[in-house]
Amino acid sequence: MPELNTQKLYEPKLVVEKYYSTIVEGIKLLANSDNFNCMIAKSKCGYGKSFWIDRALESCGKEYIIFTGEFSEAKFFSFVNDNKDKIIVIRDSASLLRKLSFIDFLKSATELTKVRKISRMNYSTHEGVPETIEFEGKIIFEINSLPKNHQDDFNAIIDRSLFIELNFSVEDIKDIMYQICQTPEEKEVTDHIILIKDKIGFDINFRLQKKCIGIYNACKKEEGDWKDYINKLMLSELPESKKLLYRFTGNKPIRRIEFVKYLMKDKGYSYCTAERRIKNWLYLEEIYSNKLKQGLLSLNKFGEIK
Repeated sequence: MPELNTQKLYEPKLVVEKYYSTIVEGIKLLANSDNFNCMIAKSKCGYGKSFWIDRALESCGKEYIIFTGEFSEAKFFSFVNDNKDKIIVIRDSASLLRKLSFIDFLKSATELTKVRKISRMNYSTHEGVPETIEFEGKIIFEINSLPKNHQDDFNAIIDRSLFIELNFSVEDIKDIMYQICQTPEEKEVTDHIILIKDKIGFDINFRLQKKCIGIYNACKKEEGDWKDYINKLMLSELPESKKLLYRFTGNKPIRRIEFVKYLMKDKGYSYCTAERRIKNWLYLEEIYSNKLKQGLLSLNKFGEIK
């Protein structure tokens, strides 16, 4: 995520730091208190939590190390043993939370005492790894969603932790996106992202913005059509329901029966399956129906079509 813009390209609704104040204050509290040993930061992907966690930790001057990827409990136990006095940031490792043994390990590591004794039990048979770790470090766990398995056990970790969740409205995201634009060209790219989002409905985030700015820069060097590339990127990442409706009708409303026929031909659905899929997509608000004109479907809520 780029640094904040210092040029007057946009009049902010709320300065960016304010949107992330809970993370910044949470890191300060975790780093400087003996009463908390764990922080869980939750948000949708691409919302900037990793950037602001790193920034806040660096501001605190605390030593930290990042643990990422898929590892066995044994390797994680060895990793904790090697870094038992540091702040450990667990990032992009949500699959570990599907394992009850790992959740039990976290329970021991996040108890509300300064020194926590963690037995290796069956975690590790590596040479040089002691039977028990006296862990004095702290853990920050980044997640995009709560685990569906072992919810009661994970709630026990939440009870021991500072739990912080970033919730942004679409307007909040737009506000932050414009503020992190460094140049008029980046603002132009952001304008285009938001235009497409408003036309076809799309989950926008700051990682998408960074990716699109990268496309713009590459296309400028190669004299390519950056808008066309970005349009294709955004369409490729749409939910299947929106892809199908957009492929059939673009951004125009279409009669429901015509979309049913299209699904029967394109996907090989039966009439009942096509109707059931449309009903589910409407319920999830992936596509929309005009209640005043029965039978019309659209990518947008009616009255919001550009």
